[in-house]
Amino acid sequence: MSQKNRKYNIPPSFQAILEKDELSTYEDYFNTEATKEIRRKLVELFEKKIAGSYLKSDKEVKYELPSWAEYQADAIGYRRSLKELINFLK
Repeated sequence: MSQKNRKYNIPPSFQAILEKDELSTYEDYFNTEATKEIRRKLVELFEKKIAGSYLKSDKEVKYELPSWAEYQADAIGYRRSLKELINFLK
């Protein structure tokens, strides 16, 4: 199979930032056991941060903030960014 038509075992979001000639090198690196473990730990950390963000933004005392809508928009954007990072790592 030509390199142009080959499917690589790395997330499409990560492939998008690589040059064609880098794909096989990064595929090898991306799938080593050590790298998989680091990625797993980072995903675990980001998922905990997302859960903590929900708990923090859902507290009733936050409703009293004069800029509640902006606070919620910031929290949603923060979680969306962490989810995007997770997609790069999985």
